[in-house]
Amino acid sequence: MIESSVGLLPDQSVPRVDHAIAASRDALHRARVAAVLQAFFIGAALFAGAAVAWFAATEGGRDREKGTFPIWARRHS
Repeated sequence: MIESSVGLLPDQSVPRVDHAIAASRDALHRARVAAVLQAFFIGAALFAGAAVAWFAATEGGRDREKGTFPIWARRHS
């Protein structure tokens, strides 16, 4: 039989290669799932940030049009 450079016979190396392929397949699957979850959470955070910015702009516009401003912004010593 022909031995490889690591000293294993082909019958001994096939299970090791199959195991390495299966492990890489599992790692790729976990990476894909992590990427999808990360993209979802980034999108959710952007949506929440946009909602808070909209609310703050709406409240600021109301205060500007009414001419009322928070007292804590005008403290003088």
